[in-house]
Amino acid sequence: MYLKTMIQIKNNEEEDRRCVGYFDNFNEAEHVIINNTCDLNETIYNYGLIENIKSGLYQYDENPIWYKFDEKSNKYFKCDRPKGFENYTGFAIG
Repeated sequence: MYLKTMIQIKNNEEEDRRCVGYFDNFNEAEHVIINNTCDLNETIYNYGLIENIKSGLYQYDENPIWYKFDEKSNKYFKCDRPKGFENYTGFAIG
């Protein structure tokens, strides 16, 4: 499953986080996040990520794909993992 999580990051710290959905295929998950479908940004979520989570207990993705919101285009674009989040895992499930 490809889980999508939106995150508000300010001053290299997480302010808010919300898992907003999941998809069976990566291309569909990426299309939704890149295009800010259903206003995923909600005026606060400046980052989003997609994690590929396998079934089972205590599963997480060590290398999620990160996206940063661009206000001019109203879209998300792939980016590096934000500073301060290099060692974090398990955003969608916790």
